[in-house]
Amino acid sequence: MTGLAENNLANEVVAVHDGSEALDYLNYRGKFDSRALRNPAVVLLDLKLLKINGLEVLRQIRNDVKLKLMPVVILTSSHEEKDVIEGHKRICRETGRFPCICGCHQEDRGLLGCC
Repeated sequence: MTGLAENNLANEVVAVHDGSEALDYLNYRGKFDSRALRNPAVVLLDLKLLKINGLEVLRQIRNDVKLKLMPVVILTSSHEEKDVIEGHKRICRETGRFPCICGCHQEDRGLLGCC
């Protein structure tokens, strides 16, 4: 977040503390019930969120007609192969949105069926 601020990013950046709060923000609930009526330009999503993990947040985004086409970038420190595969599947395959921009290591591309 500091890097975005230091580079004078023109867009507003909203940070939340956990997956539950992320879903509240996206669905205008709780303390976000009066936020501006527009979706974020992009969601930067950590898979290792507290309360509700990032994969569940992503699942809910992809299953919501109002949110499912929103661009999502997964950021994670996870080395769990299943997390990476599931995140890739939900971002690229289930939405049918291509091209999928993939930051996978070359050796992982066959496993994930990447671009």
